[in-house]
Amino acid sequence: MNNSKQRKEKEKLLNIEHHEAYVSFQNNPSQENLTALNVVKEKLEKLYEEKIEGIIVRSRARWHKHGEKNSKYFF
Repeated sequence: MNNSKQRKEKEKLLNIEHHEAYVSFQNNPSQENLTALNVVKEKLEKLYEEKIEGIIVRSRARWHKHGEKNSKYFF
């Protein structure tokens, strides 16, 4: 439960950081600002990949528990 709150807080902070980096890059399109923006994007993508992995694992567990069963016809 606590991990979920930490992940949501981390995601929220990364989104704020991404927005700030984006605005900074829009106001001053320098290589330094572009690099900062790309670093934040990579962090967000990694976080989203972890979320997706969790969703996939949960869906497989749900499928295993509630999925279709073989009938006599297929045996």
